Amino acid sequence: MDFTPEAAAAAVAEATDEVVSRLTPDWTCLFPGAEPDLAAWQSFVDAGLTVLALPEEAGGAGLGADALAP
Repeated sequence: MDFTPEAAAAAVAEATDEVVSRLTPDWTCLFPGAEPDLAAWQSFVDAGLTVLALPEEAGGAGLGADALAP
């Protein structure tokens, strides 16, 4: 079996790394009851990472669940 990521999966991993590397950790997220880091989520949305697995007809990239694997 060949588990080498396809070009699309490698591009997704690179884009995710780029977005995450620009974010400063919000230490309040380490504590129960803390609010989610909305700026971080917006960065993922802006980079198009939240719609990778959605079908194209639903406004996604149509890459399927495989796009979510590291």
